[in-house]
Amino acid sequence: MPTRRVTGIIGCVMKLRVSPALLPMVSLACVLASCPGAERRPRGRDVPPTPEELVWAKVLFEQPDGDHGDVALAVDQNGNLSMAGRMWTAAAGSSLFISRTPLAGEAPWSKVAFAEDWGPWVDLALGRDGGLVLAASFLGATRLGSDDVGAIGRWQMLLIRFRAADGMPLWQRTFVLAASRVRPFVAVDSHDRIFVAGHFDGRIDLTTEPLTADPEGDLFAAVFLPDGQQIWAGQLGGPGVQGLAGAAVDGSDRLVLAGWFDGSFDLFGSSLTGPGERSAFTAVLSPEGKPIWSRVLDSEHRAEATGLALAADGDVLVTGTHRGTVSTGARTAPAGGDETRCFVACYAPDGRPRWLRSFGGAGEVACESIAVDRRRGVLVAGRFQSTAMFGATRLRSRGPWSLFAARLDTHTGAPLWALALGDSTPGRARSEDYGTDRLVVLPDGNLLITADFAGGFPTGRGRWYSGGNPFALLIKLRP
Repeated sequence: MPTRRVTGIIGCVMKLRVSPALLPMVSLACVLASCPGAERRPRGRDVPPTPEELVWAKVLFEQPDGDHGDVALAVDQNGNLSMAGRMWTAAAGSSLFISRTPLAGEAPWSKVAFAEDWGPWVDLALGRDGGLVLAASFLGATRLGSDDVGAIGRWQMLLIRFRAADGMPLWQRTFVLAASRVRPFVAVDSHDRIFVAGHFDGRIDLTTEPLTADPEGDLFAAVFLPDGQQIWAGQLGGPGVQGLAGAAVDGSDRLVLAGWFDGSFDLFGSSLTGPGERSAFTAVLSPEGKPIWSRVLDSEHRAEATGLALAADGDVLVTGTHRGTVSTGARTAPAGGDETRCFVACYAPDGRPRWLRSFGGAGEVACESIAVDRRRGVLVAGRFQSTAMFGATRLRSRGPWSLFAARLDTHTGAPLWALALGDSTPGRARSEDYGTDRLVVLPDGNLLITADFAGGFPTGRGRWYSGGNPFALLIKLRP
């Protein structure tokens, strides 16, 4: 990594005179630790005063041009933060990092693994003992435990469990992919069973007979025992393009999925259809994979889910984008013009639609992340062009794109506040250079967001500018 790129958290580690070869392993442990400037108060806001406030924004690492990766977050009830994702450096290329920053007692730890390449999508879940379960895809061979896994020149999906205290791998499993990388999601139920789902192309070696996708790709779902032994695996999808936006396990250990499809979709024997070009779906399955209920968000043009969250009372919340009027059947949101808009839909535990909201502006408004704070409401984050309207609050972008965060009323979806973040680089208008990955709520109510951004960004003291390629950021907001 060139010297002029050493900034933010990486720069903080350099002050500690850590060997550059160990930067990926150490830098992320500084995120919530005692590096200089960890808690800096902001000097101003980009919109009129709101009930929340930027605490800080941290630069994690530079993103490779045109090939960005998610940074996954998981936080337990004690506020211990875990992160994982694919990072890139000029010297080492693509690598996978995973880190844990405990807030009480234990020493933080971090790990890094190298391979020919890592897929851009990673997901994390917490076990009942606080241990971490990670799902990712990689090319070639890698090592996170005592032995190498994988094979040169082959893409594989990795499922691995780490001990919470020190990050020791307890077990790992790999599944050969015939085509390329997958986008996996992982969740853990009350019996510590592990639920993995995602999109795949070609073939995936999950069962005795590999699952084979249609030409446009398919989705898979599988459940594993706490020791990594597989219980079942299955395939779902349709003849058109489809994708998965999230997977979770509710309080009754039911499996919850959100995604989208073109035309029609087979959900383990239950057929879904949509009237538009593309439709968003939400589905709940039994622990054995049997459909319990499913809902399609109808759109006259297209609707695509991008995020999923569960409320403490069992409500299911889905966010995404749409063009044209959208409807849950019981609730309808108007089109508001031809621009891409953001939707948030809430379903009761039995699948009844509770409410549906749509937010738009003068340009594209895309909700990408969602979380639920049982005390303060529903949180959404994403990106927008030009302006975005959340009730009476108008957000304005200072460049081609800006990020936003907003809080909605849990019972009605009415917007409570919204905030614009960042000034994107003039002339760098590619949407893939901007966006939010994950959003979590800490036990004290503060919010953490991981995002990609190119341009200027408030850090709590002054502004940070990326210059060239976009960087991965960790943003902390006060409720």
